[in-house]
Amino acid sequence: MNSLIVLLLLSISVPRFGLDEARYVHGKMPNSIDRDGAWVAANVELWVDVDGRIETCNLGTFVGDDQLAQRICPILVDRKLDRGRGAEGQPSASRIRTRILVSPSDVPNLQTQMISSLDRAGGLFLLDGTAYAEKEAKVTVAIEVAYDGTVKACGEGRKKADRRLIELACQMASERDHAVYRTDNGEAADYVKSFSVQFSKAA
Repeated sequence: MNSLIVLLLLSISVPRFGLDEARYVHGKMPNSIDRDGAWVAANVELWVDVDGRIETCNLGTFVGDDQLAQRICPILVDRKLDRGRGAEGQPSASRIRTRILVSPSDVPNLQTQMISSLDRAGGLFLLDGTAYAEKEAKVTVAIEVAYDGTVKACGEGRKKADRRLIELACQMASERDHAVYRTDNGEAADYVKSFSVQFSKAA
């Protein structure tokens, strides 16, 4: 893997887009969604600066109400998250890809249907690659991307995984070209992100 550093302990930290952020988005939506039954399921890409501020939000594939979908990114820009951290513990910019669901609160099983609809429409936005291994597993690693788009370090993600699968996922990540992050003044800079691989059992 050339000079790629593979870290088996979690030292690269990618900010988590969690339940608090999802509730924040839902709370900023019109109160009429409960009355009208409107909903949206969307994939979004977030670029977060070194201080944890969401500076760019890109709306990806979505299903459901178009007007609700178009509200998501303006709500999220300037929202603060935890800081990302690189392999040496230094504060780092981050790239986050996540799924956001906005729905009425009283419709049973709707969110399951929304996720299924989004998967059919292109929900693999959240998956970076597929490969064969001795067992089936989805492995997410944390990677540090250098200013030129190459991977400089890769480590275990939040969920524990088999060491060999971590190494394979890191190798796949290192073989990809990654987007270049630029600061407000246009300078290219390092950033951290997650990289997910679905391993299928080899025949």
